[in-house]
Amino acid sequence: MSKPQKPSRRAVFAGEVARPIKRVSGRTPIDGTPLAVRTTGLDIDADVRDYARARLGIRLGKFATEIQRVSVRLEDVNGPRGGVDTACRIKVVLNGLDSVIAQEVAVGIREAIDRASHVVERAVGRAIRRSRPAAALRGRGRSTSPRTSRSARAAERPGHALA
Repeated sequence: MSKPQKPSRRAVFAGEVARPIKRVSGRTPIDGTPLAVRTTGLDIDADVRDYARARLGIRLGKFATEIQRVSVRLEDVNGPRGGVDTACRIKVVLNGLDSVIAQEVAVGIREAIDRASHVVERAVGRAIRRSRPAAALRGRGRSTSPRTSRSARAAERPGHALA
């Protein structure tokens, strides 16, 4: 007997998902979440597209059920002049929340993807944490009472000099 396999949280995003499937899918695992890579002024090959899907799968896989879709836009900012000229803009559309956008500029395409994926990971995590109600946090060992100072807690103890 084999155990049913749990879907990986660090898989690769799907390239495309058919529209009828998107309408009924709801909260999907990472391999069912569409990621589109678009370019302006750059010619990229399939390896760069696969790299973006894999890198964002690593970074955003833990949030996959909260994500509707992801788009990555790569742009050559300076054109043929050279220099720091590759911009990567990542937009993550979240279920029931505002979209999260991160943009980073770097010399190379992969470096721009790495930087932007790191920024968007932190921003998505922050957006999801802020959207959760306080009641969901109560069961995780966090105190729900207002914080009190050390001296106020000491004064509440019987036999203490301040009591």
